[in-house]
Amino acid sequence: MVAWKNSGPDQRQVVTAVDNRGQTSFCNSSSSNCTFHQLQCGNKYAINVVGYTNSCSSEPAAAKELSTAPCIPTHVKASVDCDSGIMAVTWDEAPGATSYVVYARGSLGYEAQCKSASIDCDFVNLECGQDYNVSVVAQHDTCVSAPSEAITISADPCPHSGLHTSLDCNTNAVSVSWTPGKGILHYDASADAFNVAEEKSCSTNGSSCNITSLRCGESYRVSVSGEGQTCPSPSQSWNRINTAPCPPTNLVVSSSCKSNNISVSWQDSQGSMSYMAVAENENGRQWTCNTSSTTCQIPELLCGQKYDVYVVGIDSTCFGAKSEIKTIRTAPCVPENIQTHLDCPSGVLNVTWKSTGYFTRFQASVANSKGHVNICTTGKNYCMVQNMECGTTYDVTVMAQDQACNSSHSPVKQVKTGEPAAERNRMRSQYNSTDSLAAVLIIAIKTKQCSKHFLYKTKLKGRCYAKLTYCAKKK
Repeated sequence: MVAWKNSGPDQRQVVTAVDNRGQTSFCNSSSSNCTFHQLQCGNKYAINVVGYTNSCSSEPAAAKELSTAPCIPTHVKASVDCDSGIMAVTWDEAPGATSYVVYARGSLGYEAQCKSASIDCDFVNLECGQDYNVSVVAQHDTCVSAPSEAITISADPCPHSGLHTSLDCNTNAVSVSWTPGKGILHYDASADAFNVAEEKSCSTNGSSCNITSLRCGESYRVSVSGEGQTCPSPSQSWNRINTAPCPPTNLVVSSSCKSNNISVSWQDSQGSMSYMAVAENENGRQWTCNTSSTTCQIPELLCGQKYDVYVVGIDSTCFGAKSEIKTIRTAPCVPENIQTHLDCPSGVLNVTWKSTGYFTRFQASVANSKGHVNICTTGKNYCMVQNMECGTTYDVTVMAQDQACNSSHSPVKQVKTGEPAAERNRMRSQYNSTDSLAAVLIIAIKTKQCSKHFLYKTKLKGRCYAKLTYCAKKK
């Protein structure tokens, strides 16, 4: 707008604006001011005012120089140096500008500005992890242009922190977690083996992931890196993870029928600091031995039991996977509570006992002082021994057997059979006189205490006739 004084009545004014290329713009007014609407930005104009009446015109007023506002900066560009975090902004020169101001407004509220007399400017300390709207204005001594068209650029992401690692000893998978950094869109966690050429990784948009299928008995360097819109976020730290020991190999289990101890040996496994050998019965009860060598003995197993035997390696934090499993049986348990019952008329000895654990059969042994031994083998908990001699002391023992071992003999149970005379007297009392001879004959047959035999015929109560051999000692 151009304004002036001394405007006479009934006159009109014509204002001219001539730029440095000689192009003229006009503005007509009947008042004391006039507004140009189409002057070009970034130009200098010479302004003149001439008054007119119907018949005359005034002399031009003293010329004034007018500088229009600088033009709006164009072609604004920005880039981020990912190493230094510096954001560099450039633009094309704006006509009429003597300096520029660059504005950066962050998505989380942070704002910064950068002033420059040239057509570039660097932001050194922008906050990380924000998206910035960047615009430029041009200015000279009296005017400022409108802002340029805004562009959006992401600053370098803020670093993540708080790396935490946890190993699952059973699967050799490591769980990795961290505190996210602003501006990071994607994360990669990696595990790099120290001793072999192997790298495992997992990726996520969140703050944790699991790295699986790591080798047993190996050490890994675990780290996390991120990726922002324009820049990566390198790993800030790393943790060392030692996976669970490898399973021991070449397992050998040695057992003895004479004891319930077993000896276990194996080949050393990678990552193991020590070992635990385990014998587990069918009820889940365990017997163990621990050692830093590759052999140990597991004592005092229960008799007559089946055991699964295996070995695991141990380090400072984990029990490793099981070795192959070997199955063994301990020797049968010694039979207990031996009971005997002698049937004197028949000379049959009934033997019973109690047993626990696994067995396939039992062997009952009945031995007299003369070294004569009767053996009875059975799969039951009882046995009948025939032909017991009168007037004799017997030692009765029982042992259990399986496919490979015999148990120890049970404690000796002694049995004494009756004397022959006592047997005759007892038997006679059970028969009347008519049958006394038969009773004697039965006694003779059962006791076998004579050296000569005589043949008799007799009738037993009219039932039948029989030839009986009667044995009696000569007087």
